[in-house]
Amino acid sequence: MNRHKFKRSSMRNFFVVTLAVILLSGCSKDDGKVSALDNGSSRSMAVNVKVIELTTSTFRESLRLLGETQANIDLTYSSEVAGRLEFLSVDYGDTVKKGRLLARVDYEMLSAQAEQAQAAYDLTVKTHERIATLLKDELVTQQSMDEAKTNLVQAEAQLRQAETALRRSEIKSTIDGVVAQRYVEEGEYVMPGSPLVRVLDYSEIIVTAQVPENRVPEIRAGLEVSVWIDALKETYTGSVDVILPNADPESRTFSVRIRTPNASGKILVGMAATINIHVRNHDNVIVVPQDVVVEQSGTRFVFVVDSDNTARKIPVSLGPSEKQSVVITSGLTAGNRLIVDGQRDLVDGQPINIIP
Repeated sequence: MNRHKFKRSSMRNFFVVTLAVILLSGCSKDDGKVSALDNGSSRSMAVNVKVIELTTSTFRESLRLLGETQANIDLTYSSEVAGRLEFLSVDYGDTVKKGRLLARVDYEMLSAQAEQAQAAYDLTVKTHERIATLLKDELVTQQSMDEAKTNLVQAEAQLRQAETALRRSEIKSTIDGVVAQRYVEEGEYVMPGSPLVRVLDYSEIIVTAQVPENRVPEIRAGLEVSVWIDALKETYTGSVDVILPNADPESRTFSVRIRTPNASGKILVGMAATINIHVRNHDNVIVVPQDVVVEQSGTRFVFVVDSDNTARKIPVSLGPSEKQSVVITSGLTAGNRLIVDGQRDLVDGQPINIIP
């Protein structure tokens, strides 16, 4: 009985080993087939590509700068006298016109002092006139006349001082604009120089940006530029106002100011802006999409269609670029058929299949 069981077990093991050998042999043959295909190299396989025929064109070179918007006029009105803030007529966001009264500081007291100075001056004038009449009749001395003149000069000076203080107690807007900040509340005691209200005029926007020193000679006042406002997704036309003559000592860049109209008031102060300044035209040049240029180990190249319908690798030198286009300064000529799709997977001399 045990002998029969042993025979059956041996036969079963034999079949298992035989099956394993057959399966391993099959896998080895399949692997050999795959390896043979791999060793054939992808160069023998035609790759589908798209091409364009190159022509010369004019390329507009622009200088791209990043900047920030500022108000054309940004004024902070401060108190010129010490005293209590008796009146404040504006709040955040209020639109004000030139000449509008914004605030009064200690106006009642200064008004009373001005009235007193006016009365003293009027009396001194009358006294001076009477003494002048009496001097003609030789009823007073010259000394009395001199004293009257001195009193008149002093009274006039005191009146001017009182009127100036009263005038300074009223803070009026010198521009049309919008209230951007209110620093105090009515009733507070303020000192000379204390900020009261900030008013912005941004009917015209100033965009400031930094220019590398080697690009400064390309920019001049009055040059038309385009200003892209990121937040608004809109482009505005502006012009170069001025390039400030002093460089930033750390970045070695110069500040440029761009003016752009803002009659609608859509551009707000502090928005990010991208400035494009057209600096020159390049005529009769080869311009290609930037993404057709392949870079390996510091070398840039493109692929063109060779006469035998294969891909030919051409080293190129690049010139100025703008958005998605770049000027090729050497390597390509008009008439070359440039591969613009599928070039990333190509090798030099590989067969290609041109599709529309």
